Amino acid sequence: VSALRKVIPKQVRISAYIIIIATFVTCVDFVLAAAMPEAHKQLGAFIALIVVNCVILGRAEAFAAKNSVGLAMADALGMSGGFTLALAMIGGIREILGSGSLLGFLDHQRSRVDRRSVRIRLTAKGQEIRHIVDALYQKHVRTVEQVGGISNEEFATLNKSLHRLERFWTDQILYRL
Repeated sequence: VSALRKVIPKQVRISAYIIIIATFVTCVDFVLAAAMPEAHKQLGAFIALIVVNCVILGRAEAFAAKNSVGLAMADALGMSGGFTLALAMIGGIREILGSGSLLGFLDHQRSRVDRRSVRIRLTAKGQEIRHIVDALYQKHVRTVEQVGGISNEEFATLNKSLHRLERFWTDQILYRL
């Protein structure tokens, strides 16, 4: 931290310090798990809490310290919702890879020819959900046509155009074209 104090701008100094500390704590956690598994069993949860605390402190410094209580609460709800969604997605992927299904909606099976590839498909429950979502989409398309006067073909063209526009701006941002 002291070696980087003159390099890191003052605006992000605390956040950078927190990231550095969280990185070192994570490295210590990995070493502890490899070198002393018994000690890791006893201390592992506390080490993870240190990293989570660093994330919370970083966010508090970045947003809550500079905004009103209402905005800080809204930010906290949004951040916690985002973290919850990210954890659910990671857990879902882990569930698929570990047990071969996700809440009974998805099923995966290794290829007999190439063991590295996996085929993922919807189960009967997953197909049922897909049909419900498709019916809702079709209902919205009909409503847009009736109320907004946009036909199904125009809607498809609009979707394609918006997709191209999104790709254009993504490329502009990523590749600075």
